[in-house]
Amino acid sequence: MPSFQEGSARLSAITYEMVALLVQHAEAIEGIPKPGMRDRLTEAAEWIRSHCHESLTLEQMASQANCSLSHFSRQFHRFIGKTPIEYLTECRILKSKALLVSSNMTVKHIAEYSGFSNSTYFIQCFRKSEGMTPEQFRMLRGISN
Repeated sequence: MPSFQEGSARLSAITYEMVALLVQHAEAIEGIPKPGMRDRLTEAAEWIRSHCHESLTLEQMASQANCSLSHFSRQFHRFIGKTPIEYLTECRILKSKALLVSSNMTVKHIAEYSGFSNSTYFIQCFRKSEGMTPEQFRMLRGISN
């Protein structure tokens, strides 16, 4: 017959295991990615940010996280709070804002350099994100072209 201390230690270990299982399943139920997946998503987000000026596909992004396209899209959105495409666009806008205030490049060249397919689409995305055109953004910061 086990002593009181042995029984108490065993009960404590079992309780810990049960709590760990509950947390693990609660994360799955809530849709929060598990730790290994969170690391892969963080790395993929960093990769997207550092390659945002390139023409990226959702397939390339999913490949960075070693996931299927649909699983990556769902998990990325749950973890980051944006779809991969929204995140990519946000990264491109941030890059373009830095260029708008630090260079005399034309809006067309900034659009291309930031990864946008054309300047019209860039201006549309910029206006939606910032509430003004890239030229207005530049002028408000005292930068003239």
